[in-house]
Amino acid sequence: MNPLQELRDLDGPGTALTAEGLVRAGRARVRRRRQAVAGLAAVLVLVLTVGTAAVAGLQQPPHPADRGRPYPGPMSGLPPAPAACDVQMLPLPSGVEGTGPPVIDSTGHWAAGLMDDHTGVVIWRDGVVFGVDGDEQVQYLHAVNSSGTAVGSANVAGRAAAVTFTDRMNVLPLPAGMPVTTSLWGTGINGAGTVVGYTTASSNVSKPVLWRDGKAELLAVPGGGSGAANWISDDGWVGGLVGQVYDAYRPYVWRPDGTGFELPLPAGVGKGMVNAIAGEWAVDFDNHLRWRLTTPGTPLPQPFGVADGIYVRALAADGTVTLSGSKSASLWGFGDPVDLPLPAGFSKYQMGGISADGRVIGGVAQHLMDANTFGGEPFRWVC
Repeated sequence: MNPLQELRDLDGPGTALTAEGLVRAGRARVRRRRQAVAGLAAVLVLVLTVGTAAVAGLQQPPHPADRGRPYPGPMSGLPPAPAACDVQMLPLPSGVEGTGPPVIDSTGHWAAGLMDDHTGVVIWRDGVVFGVDGDEQVQYLHAVNSSGTAVGSANVAGRAAAVTFTDRMNVLPLPAGMPVTTSLWGTGINGAGTVVGYTTASSNVSKPVLWRDGKAELLAVPGGGSGAANWISDDGWVGGLVGQVYDAYRPYVWRPDGTGFELPLPAGVGKGMVNAIAGEWAVDFDNHLRWRLTTPGTPLPQPFGVADGIYVRALAADGTVTLSGSKSASLWGFGDPVDLPLPAGFSKYQMGGISADGRVIGGVAQHLMDANTFGGEPFRWVC
């Protein structure tokens, strides 16, 4: 999730859990307070601009209608019934008490979760701990790719920095000419390792950024205005928004060649963004909208209804989204929702990422006594 998504989801479990004895726990609380002040200030800068949530070879046809890939059909690749999905708790390294909802890569083999005290990231491969990066001041964790590299944001030298994680944290460079005080947020990564995100240099200006081979470049925004990149698909499509903070920002998509186009909103909807792109679909989590990018002409928004208190979390390649309530989890394709089984003995749940075929989904569970804390016990559904 990116900063705006995090604020919207404060009623659910947060993004990560960790404590290694009383000494580390005390230090973590101090770090968290300091980080919260800096992080919240940065979040408020973008509170009305950026929402999130899939990952880049950049040589594709210039128009979505020309991509030539057949539409797989409604609910393709999804489990036929909830009984087909197993709940598997994810193991935690020694000293780590929990994480936030795990993000999932497109293949379903990799997962990553932010520790609850924001001091590091846990990475799993096929349900087994693969790596741990600790002793950092991590603010957000957004995505992981099919090589096991995760992306997010961390507090580095007093500013927000876009970072990747493997067995250690790597700080991504600022675009050329940007002041060193510029905040930088990493929001998406694809299978080729291409990363997207955005900068914030003032209270009303943000710029979408793409990193290829470790080098930062700005994505073009109509009229040279503000924008943000929230996600990148495995075939290089980038989703985000254009428009300034507090204005009527609009959903926007960049093609793999760097050109872009705005997606329409339904009548009466004044603001929107693309939180995720997967396969042929883009989604706006807050407005409950999907666009099929291979539709000839301008893709029209396709609304889907969800109950109050249910959050859209992630997008699979066939357009299916994950829906999360405090005591429910389901998949919503183009028919009735498919409910997922929940781990027993917990009082609150939150979904994380989903694989491209919809068969692996991340989640976190909390006990009643921990329901107001940040993070929980990570698990995954394997369908």
